[in-house]
Amino acid sequence: MEIEASLEKRFGAFALDFRAKWSGGAVFLGPNGSGKSTTLRCMAGVYVCRGYVKIDGVVAESSRFYYVPPAPKLPPTTSVGEYLQHLSQVFQTAIKPRFGVEDFLDKRGAELSSGMAARVFLTVAVSVDRVILLDEPLSYLETKYRLELVKSLAGRPFVVATHDPAPFLVLKPTLMYIEGGRVSSTAGWDAVRALYVEPCGGELCTKSGEVQYVVGYL
Repeated sequence: MEIEASLEKRFGAFALDFRAKWSGGAVFLGPNGSGKSTTLRCMAGVYVCRGYVKIDGVVAESSRFYYVPPAPKLPPTTSVGEYLQHLSQVFQTAIKPRFGVEDFLDKRGAELSSGMAARVFLTVAVSVDRVILLDEPLSYLETKYRLELVKSLAGRPFVVATHDPAPFLVLKPTLMYIEGGRVSSTAGWDAVRALYVEPCGGELCTKSGEVQYVVGYL
């Protein structure tokens, strides 16, 4: 699946002017306030933005995407089980508990920790037939659920905005560095492998040479 986006949005002095094209998965990198989250929200229709997003050359409606915010919240009086059942009806697909959600189906939204709420939203995201847009999805997840998330994204289109790209590199995404509302650089998996993996003798490394092991993500 090829995705092309040309999006513009202005907030006071900040102006988003995002233009990029990629296939499969993508990872957005960049400092706080650079436009990563704004781009995801434009794609998802959370913000009204100028421009377009195309999927395989055809302009896509926001309904083709499912956005997971960085700190999602469920309705406070709705149980997790009721919420999943409702969304199963909305999306007309069976949404089965994932990420350990089956352990707290009776809890209501107001009773959930940030990590629990994130796991509920991720359960929905990986269950529906949409392009998944994840905004800092690792913030509240335990290691085992990070592993499960990465495995769930294999073979499907996604976009992740994150400060920690290492777990997602095994999926061979396109990496885009965003600053000042624009894509300043883009790298494919081959470039990342040549820069970081091969010099480390096969392990995934950061620029500083600190090894980040990815065993278990595949």
